[in-house]
Amino acid sequence: MDEPTTIIKAVTTAEIVALTEVSCGLELRGCLAVLPFWHKRSSGAFRTAFPLRDVDEVPSVVARLAPNLISTLARLDCDGVTLVAYTDDPFVIAEHPLIELLAGLMERLADAGYGIKDAAIVADDAWCGYFEQAGERDLAELDAARAAIPAELHHRPAPERLPVRDAELAEQVDLALLDRFVDHGECDAFGVVRRCAPPDPIDLLEDLLARDPDTVGPLSLARLLSTMLTEGDVDRTVLQIAFGRAVADASWQVTLATRQRAAEAGVQPFEIRREDMESGRMPADELRRARMLVGDTPTIPDPDRLHRGAHLLGRAIVHCGLPERSWAMCALAWVRWAVGIASAADTLVREAARIDPANSLAPVYAAILHSTYPAWIFDRRPPQNRRSRRAASRAARRNALVGALGRLGE
Repeated sequence: MDEPTTIIKAVTTAEIVALTEVSCGLELRGCLAVLPFWHKRSSGAFRTAFPLRDVDEVPSVVARLAPNLISTLARLDCDGVTLVAYTDDPFVIAEHPLIELLAGLMERLADAGYGIKDAAIVADDAWCGYFEQAGERDLAELDAARAAIPAELHHRPAPERLPVRDAELAEQVDLALLDRFVDHGECDAFGVVRRCAPPDPIDLLEDLLARDPDTVGPLSLARLLSTMLTEGDVDRTVLQIAFGRAVADASWQVTLATRQRAAEAGVQPFEIRREDMESGRMPADELRRARMLVGDTPTIPDPDRLHRGAHLLGRAIVHCGLPERSWAMCALAWVRWAVGIASAADTLVREAARIDPANSLAPVYAAILHSTYPAWIFDRRPPQNRRSRRAASRAARRNALVGALGRLGE
């Protein structure tokens, strides 16, 4: 049985702009928001940055932006589009260059076969619809249109920025980490460091994901950071955040098996993986994990877990001053990439490599972020409505019947 689909009807340009913003769920500043359509329906939006200072730069920006935009729309397999240009400049300054930018992009899109549903510009102090030619309009219109969209459809902002750092909490996290790294223990209520076994990483993360990240204390943050100090640790962590506990369990078993093989051969685990890849003998479980890590899987991650995981990782990172935080930074970079924020992910993984040049995973994840996109980002086609599904079902039955009759006549 299909899950119920909430349908929002947008008629005016203000309503379409509001729908674009809610569908995108990202910070929209100095960028172009794109709402793709499949006939008359849409199910998500994306954004792309554009550096534009004055109208003289419009032709070069269009020439650079249009091919990437058309390529993305082709992968989405849509047939129409709405464009909304955002700027922090006042309307009087932004109107002319942004109108020219939209005109240039829409011409290229139309030549490529895409229908233009609508277009608008949103400046710091006003907005306007491209086709309405009504001059600048009050931003309160957009506020009212956003408020009319059901609250459950307002996506939480994607994890583009790290949380605010609390100096006292950061000191407590670093002390707890030093206790684990130096004495292999934890400090009890009387200030005595007692030796203890490492936490089960999968149980720990699952427990933390079930909590409000803002309430996770210094000891739990230190425990989380201490479970991410190798490539296999980070792979397990991001797969658990994205796909759940069972996938993390399978990933961890692959890591442990690889480590055992490496120990028996007297080499490093990465050498075992490289040998498997070069020889074409990569185990099925390892291949499945590798494909999930590069986004080559039909399984779609849980958006709520991605956002909670990103918030949790961000809280751990900003409250750790030790180089070991670079591994958690790689994990957060992957989660940002998984929700479609490649630029923010790239910034983070570069910083991870800078603070800890010995981090062997940073260049690996950097290569993933630069060369691939998760398949689930392009799985945006809205579900067919009931009438379309019935028509498709009737057509399938009719074709099956025709095929059966044809075989009977052979």
